[in-house]
Amino acid sequence: MRFQALDGWRGVCALIVAIFHLGVYNHLYDVALIRYAFFYVDFFFVLSGFVIAAVSLSRVKDSESLKLFIVRRVGRIYPLHVVVLLAFLGVELAKLGAVSHGVHSGLEPFSGETSVQSFFSNLFLLQAFGIHQELTWNSPSWSISSEFYVNILFGVLLFLTVTLSVRSRTLVFALALVTGAIILMTQAQHGIDASYDFGFFRCLYGFFCGVFVWLLYLRSSSRPLRFASACELAAITSTGLFITFAGRTSLSFAAPVLFSLVVYIFAFQGGCVSRLLMCKPCQLLGRLSYSIYLVHAFIANNLIDRPVSIIEKLFHIQLTGPIPAALPQDLLNDSHFIILGNKLQGDLVCLVYLLVVVGISYLTYTYVEMPWQQRISRGYASFAASRRLTPVAVTGEAGQ
Repeated sequence: MRFQALDGWRGVCALIVAIFHLGVYNHLYDVALIRYAFFYVDFFFVLSGFVIAAVSLSRVKDSESLKLFIVRRVGRIYPLHVVVLLAFLGVELAKLGAVSHGVHSGLEPFSGETSVQSFFSNLFLLQAFGIHQELTWNSPSWSISSEFYVNILFGVLLFLTVTLSVRSRTLVFALALVTGAIILMTQAQHGIDASYDFGFFRCLYGFFCGVFVWLLYLRSSSRPLRFASACELAAITSTGLFITFAGRTSLSFAAPVLFSLVVYIFAFQGGCVSRLLMCKPCQLLGRLSYSIYLVHAFIANNLIDRPVSIIEKLFHIQLTGPIPAALPQDLLNDSHFIILGNKLQGDLVCLVYLLVVVGISYLTYTYVEMPWQQRISRGYASFAASRRLTPVAVTGEAGQ
C-alpha cells in the first residue's frame, strides 16, 4: 500500500529543512516552524520506522530475506550519499589546487569539518556515533548515518525474533525504543537536537516509535478514521504549537511521540489535508525528498555561502553576522547568517535557492537514486541466482 499523504509530508518537511540550513536571513526564519526545523528529522525517523515495518515486518524470515533487506537498504541510501560526499571532496581538492597557486579562501582544505579522518567516517556512515565533535562534510548526512544502522539493526531483530510470539517480539521492539529514549534523554545536551554525538540513539527512539505506529495501524486500518479532516487539522495545530514552545528544552524529547500520532492520523489519508498532500506537486516533492535532503547543504555551502565569503574579502564589506535580537538558543547551530539589505532580498535568494535545490534533486533522483537502486537490486538478484544454480550445475557435470 502506498501512503501518498505521508509521502507528501516527507517532501514538504525536506523543503523546510533545506530552508532551515540556508543561512540567509529572510521572513521565513522568523517563523518558529522554520527556526526549529531540526524537529522534522524526528518526523523522518518515525515515518521511516512506519514505512519499513509496513514493508518488511512479514518479509524478513530467514538469512536470505535478511540479506535482501540489507541490500535494498544499501541501494536506497548509499549511492546518493557517496555521490554528494564526492562532490564535497571535489570542492576540497579544488581548494587545495587554489592554495598551491597562492589563492587562499577561508579554512585550509581538508581541515576542520572536512578533515581527511572525517571523510572516511562519512564514507562508511559512522559520523553519528560520537567520533567527531562537530558535524562534518555533508552535515545533514548524520541522520542518514543513524538511519542506515538502525535499519540494519531492525532487520537483524526481525531475523532473530522470527520464531517468537507476537507479544515477545513486541517487547524486543519496546526495549530498543526505551534504550534509545533513555540514552538520548540522559546524555543529549540540547534537548532532542542531537546529531554527531547521540544521533544513533535519537534515530533508534524515533524509528521504533514508527514501528509501533505500524502495529497500531494494522489493528485499526480496516475501519476509516472518524472525523478525519478535524483530526488532521488538530494534529497540524498541535505540532505547530509544540514546535513553537518546545524548542531545545527537555519537552522536545516528546517529539517522536507527537509525530507518531501525526503519522497514524495521516496514514488513513481521509481528510482535507491529505487530499492536498496527494496533489502532484507534493507527490513530486515526496519522491525527491531524499535527494533534497542530501544535496541542499552542498548547494547552500558552495553556491551561496562561499561566494558571499569571497565577496566580503574582495570588497571588504560585512554581509554575515548574528541575527538581530536572536535568542541564544536560536543560535546554537547557526551563529552567523547572511544578512542582506532587507528581508525581501533574503526571500528572493531563498526562492532561487529552493528552485535550484529541487532542480538538482530531480537530476540526482533520475540519474543517481533510481538507476543505482535498481542496479544494486538486479546485481544482488543475479548473484543470488548464480549461487542457487551452481550446485545444480556441478551435480550435472559430475553425473556426465
